[in-house]
Amino acid sequence: MRSSFLKHAGIGAATMLVMGLVPFGAVFAPLVGGAMAGWLGGRDATHGGKLGGAAGAIASLAVAAVVFLGVLLSGFDLGITLVLLGAALFATALLVGFGALGGVLGSAMAADRRSASVSDAERGGARERDPVREVQERYAAGELTESELEDELDRVLEGEGERGSAGRAERTGGTSDDRSRIEPDRGIRESER
Repeated sequence: MRSSFLKHAGIGAATMLVMGLVPFGAVFAPLVGGAMAGWLGGRDATHGGKLGGAAGAIASLAVAAVVFLGVLLSGFDLGITLVLLGAALFATALLVGFGALGGVLGSAMAADRRSASVSDAERGGARERDPVREVQERYAAGELTESELEDELDRVLEGEGERGSAGRAERTGGTSDDRSRIEPDRGIRESER
């Protein structure tokens, strides 16, 4: 649990740092990095905000390294050190704050996507994959020629025979030798012309 939190926050922090290197990317880096962390691991808005804030805190370690380097290069000048520390605190507040906001937004987007996937599954029901129907639809869409259609149907029916076509006949209400259901719907193809 803890390792996935740190992993997602680390990915968000890396996103922030990489975006910070892109011209004009630094403006949106905390939001996007926080959103990435929230999208990946946010169970809800609170958790997403924590992930985004943690991503900002991790990214602020890079800011601290730059400040430390600046202090060393300044020869420990008090004025420069105070300015750098003030800038670092301001940058850290922005990274953590906007990272948390991005985390909330990212977790909300992920939750919305998950609920849309669930409602699609409920609406469509748990349908079994029908390879014959898929071949018919590809033919109707113009992806297959008539000879390719016949080859694909033969291939699908051979594979189906290995698994036992009696089950399919039972589901479709026909016999296992009923090829009439697999004939292409020529009306669809001709209406497209």
